[in-house]
Amino acid sequence: MSREQRTRADCGNPLDRPNQSLPELASTCSRRTFIGGSGLLIVGFSFSGLVRAQDSSSDSTASTEIPIDQVDSYLAIANDGSVTVFTGRIDMGTGNRTCFAQMVADELDVTLDRISVVCGDTDLTPDGGKTTASDAIPTGGQPLRVTAATARRKLLELGAEQLAVPIQQLAVRDGIVSVDGDPSRQVSYGELIGNQRFDIQLEIDRITLSGPLLRIPDGVSLKTVDEYRYVRQSIPRIDLADRMIAGTFCQNVRVADMLHGRCVRPPSLGSSLLGVDESSVRDLPGFVQLVVEGNFVGVVCEREEQAIQAQETLELSWSEGTGLPGNDNAYRTIRTAAPEMRVADPTHTVTHGDVDEALMDAGNVLTATYEYPWNSHTMLGPTCAVADVRGDSATIWSGTQWPRITQRDIAFLLDLPIESVHVIWVEESGSYGRLAAADAAADAALLSRVVGRPVRVQWTRQEEHAWAPHQPPLVTDIRAGLNADGEIVAWDLESWTSTPHDVGRGGGLLAMRLVGRDSGPSTRPTLGARALESPYVVPNLRSVNHTVEPLFRACYMRAPGAIQATFANESFVDELAAVAGVDPIEFRLRHMDPEADERSIEALQAAARAVDWATRPSPNPASDSGTVTGRGVALNRSEICATVAEVEVDLGTGAVRVTRLTAAFDCGLIVNPDGLANQVEQATLQGMSRALMEEVTFDDSKITSVDWITHPTMRFSEVPIVQPVLLDRPEEAPLGAGEPATTQVPAAIGNAIFDATGVRIRRVPFTPERVRAALAQA
Repeated sequence: MSREQRTRADCGNPLDRPNQSLPELASTCSRRTFIGGSGLLIVGFSFSGLVRAQDSSSDSTASTEIPIDQVDSYLAIANDGSVTVFTGRIDMGTGNRTCFAQMVADELDVTLDRISVVCGDTDLTPDGGKTTASDAIPTGGQPLRVTAATARRKLLELGAEQLAVPIQQLAVRDGIVSVDGDPSRQVSYGELIGNQRFDIQLEIDRITLSGPLLRIPDGVSLKTVDEYRYVRQSIPRIDLADRMIAGTFCQNVRVADMLHGRCVRPPSLGSSLLGVDESSVRDLPGFVQLVVEGNFVGVVCEREEQAIQAQETLELSWSEGTGLPGNDNAYRTIRTAAPEMRVADPTHTVTHGDVDEALMDAGNVLTATYEYPWNSHTMLGPTCAVADVRGDSATIWSGTQWPRITQRDIAFLLDLPIESVHVIWVEESGSYGRLAAADAAADAALLSRVVGRPVRVQWTRQEEHAWAPHQPPLVTDIRAGLNADGEIVAWDLESWTSTPHDVGRGGGLLAMRLVGRDSGPSTRPTLGARALESPYVVPNLRSVNHTVEPLFRACYMRAPGAIQATFANESFVDELAAVAGVDPIEFRLRHMDPEADERSIEALQAAARAVDWATRPSPNPASDSGTVTGRGVALNRSEICATVAEVEVDLGTGAVRVTRLTAAFDCGLIVNPDGLANQVEQATLQGMSRALMEEVTFDDSKITSVDWITHPTMRFSEVPIVQPVLLDRPEEAPLGAGEPATTQVPAAIGNAIFDATGVRIRRVPFTPERVRAALAQA
């Protein structure tokens, strides 16, 4: 049976059947059964407390041949009229599934409670690209809208044929096709096509890294704003019950006959394994197997606590590592990297006008350097995965953001055909840019291959902080010249960063590197490229970015490149405004194009209105003792979000307390207002945490920020008032919402600290020690 002959359906919510015991529920929802006579395969998978995964050994039918241009690849309608939506996108707590359901319900004209959404299963869903770059709704949702609208048109045609009336005389409501003026003449979607295929091929408009975009067929139209029933409504999240009550996270996946594995990492970066003493763990309770391949070392036991004991007890010897420059020398190391360490020199250059001449003629020239540190994704629950490798096939349960690339990586690691690897996405406790860096999945796959049974690998907190890939830093030098009227006449920028090394796009999993099977990156992406352009309109611009190899394994993080570049650019614009003696918002508006920047101007003005912004230059006249207050603004011009930060600074301790963060955001059409507000709030808070305390630290051999003490993150007691200001533009296409609200927060907070104290701090994070030192030098 081919993949095209299969469809899928949800077993339903286990919370609707409270009298079923967990074993009974697992049995009910883990089987695969044929619908008689339909040629369709229904896959049931549901949750209760622990995620009970289906036995993959009984049916190894993983396939990559799910066409991205077929209606049947994206949705199926059952006999009872229920609709299952299939998307290669995943939902890491941002509400994508709810928005997808809203969009499909409107385009298909069915009630929202009839829709279930299957995400990120390589055996069940078409390739949706990567879930990143805040494009889940604009890019990931587009094929779903097109296929749903196309399916609705086909159902109307079938209804016209069955009811023997022209299609123009038909209406649809809640999945029922009826004759206008005679509602007794009706037929349901289930009766028209239940458990059958649409067999409609669509045209691909283009394929992006974020998935395919489909052309709207002739005769098919998408719903207009006044026709929406669910879109633009604050529909409650469809996944909250399972996530909050049933605990449907990857950490809770359980498979029959499952073992537990843990890995032992090198003591420092670049260390090589010299010897292993298996006798140190052989007699421990529950010990099953020691697995050693190259520098990869893992232990497998019957129970998790036994695997932890074996991990801690195993005796090994390692060589010395390759060494690191240490935090104090890191930024200088990036600047002065040897030519052989440079990916390109320069990687990117943007110029227009004559910067040197403009700077010579400028009445005032300002120079500054900004440093943005290494950041860690620091998921609240360390990464976890389950692998079941049997002979020539593998099933992986993982929280990967990019299931298809994880599928490719595991196939390469195990030397299996890609179609023999089945990746099932199950939500983890975060991600924010790790993309396909599903390290625990690779660990589990290697261990399962050796023992021949399913293996669950749960990383420790120390592993997560020390060994997960990290966001690279950015060092930025900027010079700018002001004329006598306080206008920017020249902008000269040079920046240095280390490449993400493409770990997130595959080929750089930790286990792959340790066993010596790293396929290497396909490209050398650069984070600094987004620092190139001036954020405002200037007549003379020169911008150069240098990119070097990373000090340690690196990967994208939320707002890659943008948060670092915006910190430098928006801080420097604020400095220019202060030198010119102009209000920070007024200064920005003077350097924006009223036509090209219309929406950004409105966002900036909306943020100012929301906080009753008083027009005045910075810094704020304040006392020189005790606690001082300030406000700061920063604009993400390319993604249309403006943030105002209000802070209190203790001049004695250097402690910064953010009292309110206001974010005015224009993302075009708002699919779910409450969901968007949640996105803006949590993205803003994450930006605040990164601004005030998050930084990866390391000595000359290893990362030293390995827990919540050495790498703190914001606590509930530190959460300020967060005020989202949502600018709805229903006539515009929806834009991404996951990254824009976090991008400008560090700059806004830094500008607020300057407004409060008159002291400019050009290195993140703004820790009390760093603030206190800056105050002492002022």
